[in-house]
Amino acid sequence: QEAYDVLSDPEKKELYDQGGKEAVERGGGGGGGQDDLFSALFGQQRSGRQSRGPQKGESVVHKLQVSLENLYNGKTFKMSVSRQRVKYPEGMSAQEASSICKTCGGQGIVLKTQRMGPMIQQVQARCPDCGGQGKSFKDGVSVFQEKKTLEVRVDPGMKHGQKIVMAGEAD
Repeated sequence: QEAYDVLSDPEKKELYDQGGKEAVERGGGGGGGQDDLFSALFGQQRSGRQSRGPQKGESVVHKLQVSLENLYNGKTFKMSVSRQRVKYPEGMSAQEASSICKTCGGQGIVLKTQRMGPMIQQVQARCPDCGGQGKSFKDGVSVFQEKKTLEVRVDPGMKHGQKIVMAGEAD
């Protein structure tokens, strides 16, 4: 009966063709309007917050020179890496320890406008307050350099240019 009602009414049929059963039940609006379009494209919920997990640091790539013999037979190499680490005071979580930079709004970059005679030039530059991080740390939080030796295993038969991913070992 419901299908007959939709198909017999030209307006309801058009709504159904554009947005499915939900559009007919709501009386129009397609798949939820612009809010749902933006949430589908940019991952935003109706509250305006982005639905993503904890922010990761950028991937770091280290090139390793390996001989043909080591590619064929396999070998484990030791590699020393230096990376930034953050130490939080006791009882403070990572979310409480940092806040979004007010200067760049969390983007890590600012636009600088320069006037050159009759022309105006806009240049992107790293944010001077947060150093391009997009966030600033509260008092008591320390950022330090850590040196770590990683063991990189080249398996027998690996190809030239093949990547070895070591999860969680970057900054």
